Amino acid sequence: MLNSADDSNGYIGGCIEEAVDLINELVETEIDESLRSEIFNLLMDTFESGKLHGWDWHFDLISLAIQLLRNSQEKQRIQTIVTSIKPTGESYDWDYRKAQELMHELLLRTENEEAVTQYLKENVSNPDFRERLIKQAIKANDYKYALELANDGIAKDEANDYIGLANKWREYQLDIYQKLGDDDNIIRLARYFVIKGSSAPESLKDYYNLLKKTISADLWSEYLEKMIVELLRKEKGTAYDKLVSFFVWEEYWDRYLILLQKNVTLSRIEAAEKYLTSLYTDQLISLYDLEIRFYIEKNVGRSYYIDACRYIKRMRNLGDIKTVDKLIGEMRNQYKNRRALLEELTKL
Repeated sequence: MLNSADDSNGYIGGCIEEAVDLINELVETEIDESLRSEIFNLLMDTFESGKLHGWDWHFDLISLAIQLLRNSQEKQRIQTIVTSIKPTGESYDWDYRKAQELMHELLLRTENEEAVTQYLKENVSNPDFRERLIKQAIKANDYKYALELANDGIAKDEANDYIGLANKWREYQLDIYQKLGDDDNIIRLARYFVIKGSSAPESLKDYYNLLKKTISADLWSEYLEKMIVELLRKEKGTAYDKLVSFFVWEEYWDRYLILLQKNVTLSRIEAAEKYLTSLYTDQLISLYDLEIRFYIEKNVGRSYYIDACRYIKRMRNLGDIKTVDKLIGEMRNQYKNRRALLEELTKL
């Protein structure tokens, strides 16, 4: 039914979800042996039939069965099924990953800690297992092994262009080096995240502050200048946002203005108002004036005109009514045939 029906409202899937939830409630309660055995076999038979293959519930059945198993025969049945799922060689093999997780769950239920850890080590290519092993090693203060796992993960995941995963291992490295008080590696990794990581201020600031705290105060200005030079050579979009953050945190307002003038957009002028209005009002008004004219010249359509008028209002709020009136008047004369634009200008 799921494969043949329109289940946009989720009625069919909802029935299955409710059934699985009810089975889960049964599994978590004390039930007699005959009912336990019946449910276990029902779960296994349904999985083996493949009726739910391709849906999350397919593997939920095995997870529930693991919670119900009571003897070696049942364990062997689950183990046979799980080990029959082989890797396909695809970059992300969802079925095989789920099979590994189920095997881990089975071992947690039936084997000692040593056996579970050994399984994780044998399947460390699974990122979830690698992370568990790293956490275990950090908890045990075995930083050498944790770093080995992180280094290996970085090498393998970067080779496959999994940059997000590689950076996760770098985050663990950074945590370990902080615990060890290894300033050289703290600086190396914090700098990596500042230069190559996200430009979102909330995540960037943590690494920036760590870098600034670790580098001696008398060397910080020179170090910062080198990072600024490196960012100026990079792709402009990401570099701009990071440089703005640097200049705001260090209160380099003149450099912020120069950066804005060289990389101006309407949204960037708006973002700069918060920091530069008190010192550079006239410059912001001039930038708005030029950029609004360019924006209208290049874009046609009411949505663009509404957007432009929003920026004209911001320009007016900066206080230079004369310049705003001149801009509106010249736009009315220049674009007499753009009725939608004239209508929007009338609303100002």
